Order: sequence, then structure tokens, then C-alpha cells
Amino acid sequence: MVVATHGELIRPQVMAAVEDLGSRKASGMLEVMGNPSGAIYLDAGRIVFARVPWVPGLAARLRGIRPSPAGLRDLSSGREDDDAAIAGFALQRGYLTMTALHELIRSIVVDAFLVLTVPLAMDSPVDAIRFTSTRTYWTEMFPRFGIGLVRGEALSMAERVAEYGLTPTSGNPLRS
Repeated sequence: MVVATHGELIRPQVMAAVEDLGSRKASGMLEVMGNPSGAIYLDAGRIVFARVPWVPGLAARLRGIRPSPAGLRDLSSGREDDDAAIAGFALQRGYLTMTALHELIRSIVVDAFLVLTVPLAMDSPVDAIRFTSTRTYWTEMFPRFGIGLVRGEALSMAERVAEYGLTPTSGNPLRS
């Protein structure tokens, strides 16, 4: 079901869609198509995971662990079952504790939520928002975050970024 189409949306409407689904205790995937695009996964109105191409996912973040987990390159990311396998692998091999995994997932969710809900520029079009209601496939390894908590952290991060005068078109200060 398409909720809205191009020309009708600005990023705050993505937030409104998430809040509506949360209040209805929906389970499924909210897909945002546009620039940027991505998905927010819900279980009984709580956010389980989020995925945006601009945001490093579980596999990418685990590769940053030193030493890099052997065998991680055999696991790909991009589907729910892949992320569950990656989470299970990290726990089983002792690369992360359950608490550390939850913090890692929380950082991914907040980063993705920020990208999908806070307008990055006047020309950040949303082509459509679609919600697919499904039974959740996320394991209990994945925490369930309240929308208010995620929204608050994302908005706080956006305010900190704005304090530095950064925009999506700002040059990377680390590159010279």
C-alpha cells in the first residue's frame, strides 16, 4: 500500500508515518523511497532495526573491530536473516556481548532514523512511503526501541551537527 507519492512529502511526514505505525502497534517494514531511501522495521510498534545505504550496517561496523572477526566476510548483509546471522555470529564467537550488540544496533537505528526523518536539504525528495505489514522475523537478539527514544536521540544528533554548521554538501574536514 502506497501511503503518499512524490511531491506530497517532506521528511517530517516520514516521521509522522513512523509515529502513526508505532501508535497502532504495527509490525512490518516501512520503506522510504527517494533520496535518501531506506527501511525501518517495526515489531508491535517498536523499532527493531533500520537500514539505509548511507549508514554502515552490522557487518561494516563489526569489520571495524580489531582484530577483524575471522569468517565475517562470509556473511553478507542486506536482509533480515543476514543481519540475524551476523548478530548471532558476533555473539557466538564472543566478539560482542549482548549489551554491546544492543548498543551497536541502537547506533545503526538512530543513524538510519536520522537520515530518513530529518530533512538533509531542500532537495531531499521522498518519492513514496510504503508500509508492508508482516509478522516480524527479527530474533530476540535485536532489542525493541521505543519510537520516542529513537526520535529524541536522532533529533539531538541533528542539533549537534547543525551547531557545527555542517550540511550534506559540506566538505569532509578530514579530507584535504
